[in-house]
Amino acid sequence: MNLIFRHEASEDFWLAVEHYESEEAGIGVRFRDEVQRFIGKIKNDPYQARVRRALGFEYRRVNLNSFPYYIAYIIERDRIFVVAVSHGHKMPEHWMSRLES
Repeated sequence: MNLIFRHEASEDFWLAVEHYESEEAGIGVRFRDEVQRFIGKIKNDPYQARVRRALGFEYRRVNLNSFPYYIAYIIERDRIFVVAVSHGHKMPEHWMSRLES
C-alpha cells in the first residue's frame, strides 16, 4: 500500500518537531524518529488500529509511546492517507474538518 502524508499532517509533524527541538536539543529528533517508526508500522499493517468514526467518516489512529501525540489516517483502496499528527490533549480533534476534503 502507498502511504501519503497530507500537507496539513506534514505541517503538524514539522511544527511539533520544531517545538520539541526548541524545548531541548535532541527531543525533536526523538519525536521525529518515533513518528517515522510508527509510520513504518502503519505501512506494514494499516488495519492494526481500530476504526473510529467522525463526521460520517471512518479513520484509524495510533498513539505514540513516548510523546502525547497520535497519528490519524484513513485507508482508501490501496492508499493510506495520514491526515494528522495531533497532540492528544491540546485540541486533539482540530483536524477533523480535513476528513471532508
